[in-house]
Amino acid sequence: MQDEMTVAAWLRQPEKLKRRIRLETDQITRLKDTLGSLGITDYSLDRVTSSPDPDPPYVRALLLINTYQGKLLEDLELLDRLNCQIGDALCGLRKGEAEALWLRVTENRSLRGVARDLAVSLTTAHRWYLSALENITLPEDAIWI
Repeated sequence: MQDEMTVAAWLRQPEKLKRRIRLETDQITRLKDTLGSLGITDYSLDRVTSSPDPDPPYVRALLLINTYQGKLLEDLELLDRLNCQIGDALCGLRKGEAEALWLRVTENRSLRGVARDLAVSLTTAHRWYLSALENITLPEDAIWI
């Protein structure tokens, strides 16, 4: 039997990754909005400064957008691979077991809530959940965030 916390932590990773993706997307949106408010300044004009800024604010914002877009792409690819791994692991379980495990761990439902959602008795929901924990096989190359 796999450790319940290990299985639960592994199954909850897509939600953590989705939150991170939302934050990166929000950051890109804020930076793009900032670009609109930054006027393109003619930095070739003579200015009285001790050392000219090698990267004007517009260029820094573009570089940050590029960085966040790279992170976003990596996270989306990671989410896709993780979802495939979880799908494969759940396919190895019987239907009721997989649904009970999914509802209990990722939807954070109580066993009573799992039983209600699956229209089974509390005993059956508990049995399916425990059976799923015993029978699920985490991949050897399981993705951990």
